[in-house]
Amino acid sequence: MACKLLIALAPVTLSIQLAVSQPLPPSQPASGPGSSEYSHASVTWTQLGSAAEAVSVFEPADPAPDSAALVIFLHGYGGVNPQVYGGWIRHLVRRGNIVIFPVYQNSLLNAVSYTSNALTGIQTALSFLQSGGRVQPDLSKVVLIGHSLGGVIAANLATRSLSFTPLALFLANPADTNASSPSLTPILEEISLLPKELRLLAIVGNDDTLAGDTTARNIYLGAMQVRAKNRRLLTLFSDSYSSPEISADHNAPLSLDATFDSGFNLLGSGGQVSAADSMDFYGYWRFLDGLLEAAFLGGSSSYPPDPAGPVSMTSWSDGTAVQPALLEALTPLAIASFTSKVKARKKTRIYLRFNSALLEQSLSSGIVRVTKGSKPIPVKTILSDGQLIIRPLAKGGWPKRGRLTVEISAGLAAQGGVELEDNSIVTVRIKKQS
Repeated sequence: MACKLLIALAPVTLSIQLAVSQPLPPSQPASGPGSSEYSHASVTWTQLGSAAEAVSVFEPADPAPDSAALVIFLHGYGGVNPQVYGGWIRHLVRRGNIVIFPVYQNSLLNAVSYTSNALTGIQTALSFLQSGGRVQPDLSKVVLIGHSLGGVIAANLATRSLSFTPLALFLANPADTNASSPSLTPILEEISLLPKELRLLAIVGNDDTLAGDTTARNIYLGAMQVRAKNRRLLTLFSDSYSSPEISADHNAPLSLDATFDSGFNLLGSGGQVSAADSMDFYGYWRFLDGLLEAAFLGGSSSYPPDPAGPVSMTSWSDGTAVQPALLEALTPLAIASFTSKVKARKKTRIYLRFNSALLEQSLSSGIVRVTKGSKPIPVKTILSDGQLIIRPLAKGGWPKRGRLTVEISAGLAAQGGVELEDNSIVTVRIKKQS
């Protein structure tokens, strides 16, 4: 008799979970500004000096060139250890530049001495490089860059009488000493002394809650003697489309490379600083590299190039565009000149009336400068009812004789191709008040 064996099979449920990868931020490009296209395999690092006058020198190696362009890198407040900017420093040096990194502070006090300390460190570094057996600095190709308070110190250095004339000034989230503590005295010096042919690029982040854009805009608009076509203000934007998000906060320019740990710290060990990321590659590194190329090639090229408006920051790995940067190019406004023929009085005022509502609006954040020859005259301004009222701050009023020039500088991001006519300033008059 045949038997059948019955086997009860318990039901089995198979659960298959499909792993869906989330979009990744863009990686470092293979070529062009900000890329991994390097001409040198390694970096030679030398530490010199002591305390606030200490300085680090980074030279390209493998192969070591006979000479190289010079980048002077001014760190932010308390960022005395080069490791917190190590990724950026290594990038610059492997692209063929010497980097000088002044410590300039050995405490969090005495900010008024920071610029002179930095200058001493730079002089020490130059003497070392020029003593023989080192990569020689090409002093016809010098660029100053600074992050946070270092941006202000870089601007100060650019106004000094140095053994070189900087070709460009790069400001990354610049912040004066009163950015977070309004009670402190600002250390930004007279920016009217910046070289006329300087290329100036200031970058700010939309999530920079420490510095905002105040210092950057003051320098960008206030450096009126610098050609308008050579001044640029760029805003970078955070993007939280995926993870890790792309951040445009105050510390975005930091990029850790522990190889350059000097052992000296004022604000922590640097362990909280991340390595280089997309904001470095396509933001700070890319725009500095482009500025260096424009400055070293010379000519009339500016960087970033016109037109003003959105600037691509490339795409996430799924093709979604990263939040674009916004380039603000300076819109030159009319220059009003007049001859002072009135008797100097403390309350004498200049009235400028405009026929452009856009111009009036832009002046609310603009800069007004009055000069006699090349000498600036301190003034107070009031914008009211379509006219700009300008009054001298000096107790004696305006100079009694001579031609005064009123210069107005206002930055406008391109919005549909706005143009200002030459006759934006239609009347200039002087009025005496008793």
